[in-house]
Amino acid sequence: MKDGVIITISRESYCGADKLAKDLADKIGYKFYDREIISLASQKSGIHEEHFEDVEKKPTNSILYSVVMGMYSSRGAYVKLDDVLTDDKIYKIQADIIRDMAAQGNCVFVGRCSDYILRNNKNCYSIFLRGDIEDRVKRVISEQNVTEAEAKKIVSRADKKRRSYYNYYTNREWGDISNYDIMLNLSKISENDALDIIVDFLNRT
Repeated sequence: MKDGVIITISRESYCGADKLAKDLADKIGYKFYDREIISLASQKSGIHEEHFEDVEKKPTNSILYSVVMGMYSSRGAYVKLDDVLTDDKIYKIQADIIRDMAAQGNCVFVGRCSDYILRNNKNCYSIFLRGDIEDRVKRVISEQNVTEAEAKKIVSRADKKRRSYYNYYTNREWGDISNYDIMLNLSKISENDALDIIVDFLNRT
């Protein structure tokens, strides 16, 4: 595997992708960045970590949210102007951190539009991981001890937030196969097989 490679992992919620991403980084000896991105961005900017988390949680493309919050923006959603400026600033700080870390190469990024931010880097490979809804709901039930109905809502809300955040800042469609080099369904194959597929792909590029 050549040096200077960057791997970005996008994923559906509760599909097991977070563990796989960390295991992938360990397997190939790459640096791993997930919440570390938020910590570094917070340190650089002096903005508390919770503000970076809040930006990702906002239902930015929700029509009801947009109407309630205020005014129409150039992105095509009604949003409060102060929120746009604040959120865009926070996103830019985070994006700059991702670019700085990517410049060192040999790293794995999880989420936070990293595939889009690094799209012009020829050594960047983007992966989207998903899972069948039934398996994701079962995982939530097991991890959070909730009912099936509650678990379905948790999965749906988490996916909606990720889709909203990604679509808003990239003008792309979250989960669209054309945005990624590899897309794997973790409900159909084991983690070990998924790791082997990804590593084999990287070795062949």
